[in-house]
Amino acid sequence: MRAERDAAVAALNKQGRRRARRLRARQVSAVLLVVVFAILLPLTITATWAHRTVWGAITGSGLDGLPGWDHR
Repeated sequence: MRAERDAAVAALNKQGRRRARRLRARQVSAVLLVVVFAILLPLTITATWAHRTVWGAITGSGLDGLPGWDHR
């Protein structure tokens, strides 16, 4: 009787550890995604602004001069 109870408790404890490990992995993944987003968003905005600013200064206006751009 006691052995059955101990086996059941051990099985539940094992399931609990697995669940906790999955939860921890999910939390770490979510934090990593938020950090990557927080880094890439301002970087992308800044790079886009810089590209448009420099390209506009080189060409004199928005899309003139792009390869394949037919502005007739």
